[in-house]
Amino acid sequence: MDEAYERMASEHEARKHREEDKHMVRRHIVVTGLVQGVGFRYFAVMKARDLGVAGWVCNRFDGSVEAEVQGDEDAVHAFICALRQGPRWARVRDVQVEDMALTDETHGDFRVRG
Repeated sequence: MDEAYERMASEHEARKHREEDKHMVRRHIVVTGLVQGVGFRYFAVMKARDLGVAGWVCNRFDGSVEAEVQGDEDAVHAFICALRQGPRWARVRDVQVEDMALTDETHGDFRVRG
């Protein structure tokens, strides 16, 4: 019984260190161009969920799309690269990205807001 407990504790500690090694980041993103009415938000949600990042996406009144994303730096970078391409019918003109402070947002929880 003690061996099983020690093995579980060791595995937990190893997992904890792997998670700490990941460099977590949060970004605020504004995408302009033909990005509304083309499935952009759905596209963003699917990409975010595939990459395991958290955050939200919404349409803005000026015709742009706004998002906040948080997760492992590599996954966030991949998400931003995907937004630069957008879905098939989108025509992305510009993507503005700003660093933000991390929040306690749940890993992998990404949704359409507003």
